[in-house]
Amino acid sequence: MKRVLTRSRRSPILFEKSVAPTKEKRTLAAMLRVFSVATVDGAVIQDALELPRLTLEGTVTAAAA
Repeated sequence: MKRVLTRSRRSPILFEKSVAPTKEKRTLAAMLRVFSVATVDGAVIQDALELPRLTLEGTVTAAAA
């Protein structure tokens, strides 16, 4: 079977076309369990500004946790 890789201009290749949709969904669900994304809004930024500051990135990360 010939493998064909696909990608859009904006996103990297995650799956080959030969990957079954059910396997693709299971893999994406597993990735979401491992890589969670913290929501950062104005309240989080305000909390970060009140923390002892080493770096803004560090305090925002701590406030979002």
